[in-house]
Amino acid sequence: MSPVNNAVSGAESVRAARALLKWFNSCGLLPKYVGRIEAEYLSSCTSMGLFSAAAPVKTKTFISGAYEAQFQFSLQYRTAAASSEDRLNALDTLSAIAAWAEQSQSLPKMGRGLRAIQVERSSPAVLTARYEDGSEDYQILMVLSYQANPYHLFY
Repeated sequence: MSPVNNAVSGAESVRAARALLKWFNSCGLLPKYVGRIEAEYLSSCTSMGLFSAAAPVKTKTFISGAYEAQFQFSLQYRTAAASSEDRLNALDTLSAIAAWAEQSQSLPKMGRGLRAIQVERSSPAVLTARYEDGSEDYQILMVLSYQANPYHLFY
């Protein structure tokens, strides 16, 4: 019996990240000083980034060659929180974006052969780092579940 290959291609991972970036940047809930969410990057000032948390994996494979997969990622928010209220606002910002993602009627558009099924949080928003300059990093872990049909039979 040969081992099961549950990995998806690197190109597919990039497609998932691009679709999520475009979708989250259109949500209208970004903080005042955040122009847009960046891929795999936080600047030294107030910023947000989308980071891959793990390589995407197939969760279900069909005889047709189609499959379901999950892309685990984090949304991170760097800000200079000067008070408890600022810290709670940072947590609330990430939680509000996650709630929007879970309740949104329109899911990320992933392109031909890929269809988003669901976006959900897998952890609460938490403080992950505090720096000497006063800036702090907050994070929420999320999962994009999607279907892939490499032969484009039904989408």
